[in-house]
Amino acid sequence: MIEDPNFLAEENKLRFEQEIAIMWTVSSHPNIITLVGYCENPRCIIMKVFFLFIFLLLFLLNRY
Repeated sequence: MIEDPNFLAEENKLRFEQEIAIMWTVSSHPNIITLVGYCENPRCIIMKVFFLFIFLLLFLLNRY
């Protein structure tokens, strides 16, 4: 989520908190990237990404 300049700071904070709540709710789903954590200042979201798996898969697909 990028802070929208059209919203007040409090509205951006609320939107960020809502997004975190939704991500926590669905992060256990196998088809959704897992939420690892977040930081409020500066606002950032930390997610688990499987780049290694993707590169391994591409390597194996090109090998055979």
